[in-house]
Amino acid sequence: MWHHAQYFYDNQISVQAKIQVDYIDGNTYEREYTPDQLDKIKNGFPRHSKVNYIYELIDDENNTYLVDNVERALGLGFNKYKNWVCEAGYRSLIITEPKGNVMRHYMCKDKPLGHIETGFKLYDEPRVCITDVCGSCADLKIPKWKK
Repeated sequence: MWHHAQYFYDNQISVQAKIQVDYIDGNTYEREYTPDQLDKIKNGFPRHSKVNYIYELIDDENNTYLVDNVERALGLGFNKYKNWVCEAGYRSLIITEPKGNVMRHYMCKDKPLGHIETGFKLYDEPRVCITDVCGSCADLKIPKWKK
């Protein structure tokens, strides 16, 4: 399928390879990729026009990464925030379908904040993340930081 993506990119259409995260029995599993596939996910198809970076990420070894979109952040492995402070449930929430539970975020294993029909309450302050992998681009946009 890469040649199809290359066709669109060559015709000035923005393309971004997305890393796949599988959700099985309520657990999150990152797929295994070949080194070539990972390189394409991390570095393939830069924006055609001026790049507007949305993230400046600094890892534990002080390496800086300028990331132009959330999908690339997933590809670079910036989706593991367990034990970080996260504003999910404080600043944002999701409503599960079809049950209607109100949750901190898409993959959170925490207890529901309530139910859309019977009521819910957001947290009074940010809380520590208890989830191993943040698998949703929406969840990656929620502010989070190490203590």
